[in-house]
Amino acid sequence: MRFKRGVKMNVLPPILPALWAAERVWTKHGRDEGVTVTSANDGVHSYNSRHYVGLALDFRSRRYGWDEDKCEAVTRDLQRILGNDYFCLNEYSKYHIHTEYRPHQATDFKVAA
Repeated sequence: MRFKRGVKMNVLPPILPALWAAERVWTKHGRDEGVTVTSANDGVHSYNSRHYVGLALDFRSRRYGWDEDKCEAVTRDLQRILGNDYFCLNEYSKYHIHTEYRPHQATDFKVAA
């Protein structure tokens, strides 16, 4: 696991599983040195980004020479491992895969009679 220079890892515990999952996925996809974190709660993001509260990470992707199909496969693998409490997005034009902790909100529930 590596960190781009300047990354500030002031993150909250719920995002930490994403680090270990990304390390596993990147290694599976041929990155022997593992994943590189390019942003945590640093940098410029959208107004309501979870980066600013320590609940999002960006992981390097396209700069490895991965094409868009490969980045999509990596994103799917990461999402599968992390499950419904996380949201993973291939931001191919930005050279990274965005991952955030966004707890699953059940919409299908039954009220006990």
